[in-house]
Amino acid sequence: MLKRIGAEKSGEFKAIASGTLPSGKPVVVNSNGTVSVVSGTSVNQATGSAVVYESANSFYNAAVYDSNAQKVVVGYVDGGDSNKGKAVVGTISGTSISFGTPVEFSTGAPYYLQGVYDSNAQKVVFFYRDIGNSSYGTYIVGTVSGTSISFGTADVYITSTSFFNVAVYDSINAKIIVAFRDSDNSNRGSTFVGTLSGTSISFGSKIYFNNTITAHIDVVHDTNAQKIVIVYEDQGVSGGGAAAVVGTVSGSTISFGTEVFFINNGAEYIKAVYDESAQKIAIFYQDEGSSDYGTAIVGTVSGTSISFGSAEVFDTTEVKFITAAYHADAKNIILTWQDNTQTQRELTVATISGTSISFGSTVVLDTDTTDQADSVYDSNNKVVVTVYRDADDKSFGQPGYGYGTAILFRPGYFSTNLTSENYIGISKGGAVADTKGATVGTKGSVAEIVQAPYDIFNSTYNSVSLDVSGQGQDPMDIDISPDGTRLFTVDRAQDKVFQYNLSTAFDLSTAIFADFYSVSGEQGNASGVTFNPSGTIMLICGYSGHELNRYSLSTGFDLNSTVTHLDTTSIISQTNQAQGVRFNNNGSKVFVADNQSDRIIEYDLSSAYDTSTSSLSFNSVVLSGSGTFATPQGLTFNNDGTKLFVVDGGLDGLYEYNLTTGFDLSSASYSGVNKDFLTQVGDNAIAGAVFSADGTKLYVAGGATDSVYEFDTPASLTAGQSVYVRTNGNFSLTAGSPSVLAGTTIAATELVVKT
Repeated sequence: MLKRIGAEKSGEFKAIASGTLPSGKPVVVNSNGTVSVVSGTSVNQATGSAVVYESANSFYNAAVYDSNAQKVVVGYVDGGDSNKGKAVVGTISGTSISFGTPVEFSTGAPYYLQGVYDSNAQKVVFFYRDIGNSSYGTYIVGTVSGTSISFGTADVYITSTSFFNVAVYDSINAKIIVAFRDSDNSNRGSTFVGTLSGTSISFGSKIYFNNTITAHIDVVHDTNAQKIVIVYEDQGVSGGGAAAVVGTVSGSTISFGTEVFFINNGAEYIKAVYDESAQKIAIFYQDEGSSDYGTAIVGTVSGTSISFGSAEVFDTTEVKFITAAYHADAKNIILTWQDNTQTQRELTVATISGTSISFGSTVVLDTDTTDQADSVYDSNNKVVVTVYRDADDKSFGQPGYGYGTAILFRPGYFSTNLTSENYIGISKGGAVADTKGATVGTKGSVAEIVQAPYDIFNSTYNSVSLDVSGQGQDPMDIDISPDGTRLFTVDRAQDKVFQYNLSTAFDLSTAIFADFYSVSGEQGNASGVTFNPSGTIMLICGYSGHELNRYSLSTGFDLNSTVTHLDTTSIISQTNQAQGVRFNNNGSKVFVADNQSDRIIEYDLSSAYDTSTSSLSFNSVVLSGSGTFATPQGLTFNNDGTKLFVVDGGLDGLYEYNLTTGFDLSSASYSGVNKDFLTQVGDNAIAGAVFSADGTKLYVAGGATDSVYEFDTPASLTAGQSVYVRTNGNFSLTAGSPSVLAGTTIAATELVVKT
C-alpha cells in the first residue's frame, strides 16, 4: 500500500522516498509503499559447475520447475538400477545446485520421459511409455516437499504404445495437454486434454493433430494468442517435412487448424519455446536436408494458423539433443545442444526480433559427450538448469552411458524495477533525499521532465548525410574533432583514413573531402580510428595482425601535415578481431571492440595516449556482450565516460550502458538498445558511431551505403509527443518493454502525466 504523507492537491501526492529522488524523473511505487526513481542493474553472465545427481547410467532425463516449492525436479531412467524411473529434487543457490535423495516412481523403464508442472494444482507430472506395462502411455503425479518428492499411483492415459511423449500446461484453461505418437493407430500424432485433481488426471477424448506418421514432437502454450502449438516431423509426406499446427482448447477437448510446414525435409531433435516478450514461437531442430546443421525459425500465431520467418543456422556442424528454455528476466532463450563434431555440449543466447532470430557467442557447457538432455528456467533464482547424460571418465567412457548431470547458466541482462503496473508519475519540487517526503505528479498533472544529451532513444535522422563512396568503399569507424570542424572515417578495404572539413561545426551538410592517409604499410583491415583531444595522436586498430598502430600529426587533426608512424603494439593475446577503438578523456585508458569474441576490452596506459608495448597493459576488465550486443564493430562514450555506446553490426543497433564510475567497464550496466537507425536511413550495416562534444548530435557510419548519417539527440521535446518511460529511467519517444506511457508533452520539457 502506498504510504501517503501530508496534505495533497489534485494531480499529486506526497510519499516517502526510498533512495535519492531527483526532480523530473519517472517514479515507481515499491512493495513497502515507498517511492523510487526508475532504475536498473546489470546482471553478469555466469556458468555454474557440473553436478552429478545420479552416479550411474542416466537417460531420458527430464527437468521441471516447481514454482510453488521453488525447486527443480529431475526425472530419469536409472540404468544402474534395472532401468527404474526415479526423480530427484534440486535446490539452487546462486549458480550452484544440490540434490536430495532420488525417489523411485516406476519399476518398468519409463522411456520417452517428459515432465510438466501444473501451477494450479501445484503438482509435477511425468508422462512416459511404460516398458513394463505393454509400452502404454502412462503418467504419474508428484508433490514436492522440502528436498524430496512423493508420488501418487501411476495410471495409463492410452492403452497403446506411445512414443515422443510431450506435455504442456495451459495456464489460461488450467489444463494439461499431452501429445504423442500413437503407434497402435498408424503412428498418428495424438493428443489428450487433462484436468488434474489431487494425484489423478481425467482426460477427454483422444484427438489427432496429424493423421500420418508423426515423430520428434514438441508442444508449447502461446499465452498471448491463448493457443497450443504442436511442432513435429511429418513422415507421412513425400520427402518428409517438419510442420506446426495450432490448437484451441475448449473444456476437455482440443481442435486444430491446418498444419503449416516450416521445412520440406526431415528434422530431428525438434525443440519449441514460447518467447513471452516477443510473443513468438521459436523452433530449433537438426536440419537433415542441410548436413544436420543446428537451425532455428520463428513462428507467429494468428487465429488458428501459424506463419514463419526465415530459417537461421546456429551451428554449422551436426547437432543433437537440443534443449531450450525461455529466460523471462533476460527476455531471451537459452539454447543448448550436443555438437556432434566437437562431441561437447554447447550453449548460446538466442534473441527474437520480429520474425528473425539471432545468436550470441557460443559457450561450452561441458567438454564431454552429452546426450539425453533437457532444460528448464528457475524463475526464482533467474537461472536455466540443463540436465543431461555425461559420458566422461567417471562413468562408462563410451557412447550410450553416462552419469546424470546438471549445470546452471545465467545470461547477462539488465534488471529493472519498472513494470507496467508500478509506474505512478513524475517527481516534482526538487531533489529529495532518502526517507524524506517527496511530491509526485500523477495522472492529469503537469510535470517538468529532465531530458539529457546523448539520448539514443530519441535520436532522429535530420536528413543530413555525407556520401563517402568517392573515397572509400567500406567505412568502418568514424571520429570527430572536439570543435566539430574535422570528421574522419577509416576504410577497411583500402586501409586509409579520410579527412573531411566542416565549414560549420558539427553540420555534416558543410563537409567536404580534404585529404587521406594510408596506413596499409602498417595495418591491414583497418577498422577503428580515434584521436587524442589535440589531434596530434591518431590511433588505428585492425584485425590483420590484431594490433594497434599509433601515429603523430605535426598539426592536430590535419592529415595534410606531417604524419609519422610511432609504434605497433600487438593485442592478439586478448583480441581476435579488433574493430573499434577509443581513448578515455585523459588518455590513461584505451578501449577496443573485439568483433569475434563479442566483448569490449579495457587497457591501462602508463603514459597518456601511449599505446606502445612498454606503456600498454591489459587490466583484465572486459564487457561481455552475451544477452545484449553480439558482434561489436565500434564503441564510443559520452564526455565523462558514464555512458558507453556499443555499435553492433550483426544486430544493427546501438547499445547503451551506464557506468557508475566513468570509463570503468566493471561498473557498467546495460541500459537499452536503439535498432531504429537502419529504418530511418535505409542502411543495413551500421559500422561506427560518434557524438558531438555536447551530445546533441550523433553521427553513424553506414557500411552498406558508404555514407555517414547525422542524427539529432535533442535535450528537449516538442509539444504533442507521446513520451514513454525506459527501463533505465530515461524518457523516450518509443515504447520499451514493458511499454509504459509517461504522458503527452505540452512544451519542450513539460508533459501531462498519464498513468
